[in-house]
Amino acid sequence: MTYVAAYLILTLTDAQVHFNKRTVNNDGGCMDTKKRVLISGWFSFDLPHNTAGDLLAKQSAISWAQDAGFECSVAVARPMADNEVVTDEQVPDNYGALVFVCGPLTESHLLPFVKKFSSIKRIALNVSIVETSDLSAEFDVIIPRDSPEVFNPDISLATPSSPVPVVGLIYVGRQREYPTQQHEAVEQLVDKVLNKIDAARVMIDTRLPHNQYGLTSIDQVESAIRKMDIVITTRLHGAVLSLRNGTPPVVIDSVPGGAKVTRQMRTLDWPLAYTIKDVDEDRLLNAVKTALRESSKVKAIQVIKTAEEKLQTIRHTFTEALS
Repeated sequence: MTYVAAYLILTLTDAQVHFNKRTVNNDGGCMDTKKRVLISGWFSFDLPHNTAGDLLAKQSAISWAQDAGFECSVAVARPMADNEVVTDEQVPDNYGALVFVCGPLTESHLLPFVKKFSSIKRIALNVSIVETSDLSAEFDVIIPRDSPEVFNPDISLATPSSPVPVVGLIYVGRQREYPTQQHEAVEQLVDKVLNKIDAARVMIDTRLPHNQYGLTSIDQVESAIRKMDIVITTRLHGAVLSLRNGTPPVVIDSVPGGAKVTRQMRTLDWPLAYTIKDVDEDRLLNAVKTALRESSKVKAIQVIKTAEEKLQTIRHTFTEALS
């Protein structure tokens, strides 16, 4: 009997594999059907439990199967990619094997789906065998990630990913002293623009000690900002802390005519600063792209050096006032 998972098994060095004794008629039908594999997993159902690791494991299974000469379709609730198909519409006659990738072998949602494909080879790959609800008997080949007796590396390790820009978002929220502020409009605009680029968003709160995201010190706040590629902010100190840490900020004053945020950016001569009144999607998108250039990091460092020179005058004025 030829196993569709043969290539998968060979690529997992010293992997422990379970084979269940069951006869499946894979001898009939055309070669095209026998070479087609339906890739499934918890991502095949409309559930909120999938992680980036699950999707990386799915990609590993697809890549290994394709390298071995198999054509793959991916069962999902709502197809978006060319190789994706509607889970509930799939039938075993169209495939030579079903592969269930990643996660626990538990009964909810899974058992009826797997039983539907009992006439073809069924392979469980990178799964956790859970004693309280074990569906191992439903599969012909099991390559476990873990069970009470077996431990294998998670196959998400086999698939590379591409780095994308990391954008810190520092929002000020409503302030009573600025009744004309349009914070919600700014945040909606930022969402629209970031939806146009492939970037990771990280919310950062600069408030201390009442910090929304658990930061408890200045060093923690600044360390988070320093890790960002750029920052988009409506906060004065969101902009200032970004600049002093060499992270280019795109600054939007949510007060239509501009207020303290606008005045501070003019003082520092930082060019990527706007008011909600004079920025739109295109302009903000261009600003984000500009901020991501290396030249903007250089400019941020120059801005702070210039500010430090001006601060010496303020320091002198302050200490004289104390005398």
